Amino acid sequence: MRKVLIFTVFMIFSSVFLFSQNVTRDVVHLKNGSVIKGNITEQVPGQSITIETADGNVFVLSIEDVSKITKETEATKAVKVGKSPAEGKNRYSYFSLNLGVATDFDHVGLGLNLLELNLATQRGLGGTLKWGANSYLVDEVSYGTGYLLVGPSYSHLINMLNIKATYRALVGYAVPSVTYDGKKTTGDGLLAFNLGATLRFAAHKRFNFVLAPDVLLIDGEPALNVNAGFAFSW
Repeated sequence: MRKVLIFTVFMIFSSVFLFSQNVTRDVVHLKNGSVIKGNITEQVPGQSITIETADGNVFVLSIEDVSKITKETEATKAVKVGKSPAEGKNRYSYFSLNLGVATDFDHVGLGLNLLELNLATQRGLGGTLKWGANSYLVDEVSYGTGYLLVGPSYSHLINMLNIKATYRALVGYAVPSVTYDGKKTTGDGLLAFNLGATLRFAAHKRFNFVLAPDVLLIDGEPALNVNAGFAFSW
């Protein structure tokens, strides 16, 4: 009975964890100094090679751009069954605060994203919540529009540049306002749409610099925002 119990416990732990082992991968050195690591899936002699990286990106490289191909062996840490060693590293979820320039193509003003929250899976599919405002000053009159938007998003890694890009299509609610001589008047709510992208440049594993171009369509009137700021990723 004791031997059966020990064997059962051993089988349970064996099914939950894979122990450390050596993994060999291909390393492609390019003439421009770049290095791509992964598994070579196809080679056309004298023409091209195809390599797939650990995060699923596939590169087709001309053989003329390749300096040399080597192999690399490393010990992987124990991971749970069903998870790849690369899983958990994408960090496509983030929240961001950023500000910049806004224009309605007649005036130039300030664009502010008080909150941009993106929740995504390891494959990059997710959704974004965006809360922000645009403000323009024209002849001592301040025109502003606050908005709250939500919708689907898709994120991926631009591997060669180590930039994470998130594309989104949002819909929501916008409220215009006018301020003159210290008095503020708020208008009725309007339907708003947003098409945009957020590019996150890695300053740290979790903290990133952000560049966010956006096109807003509020009650049929377009506006363009180009913002910069920072993001926290997880």
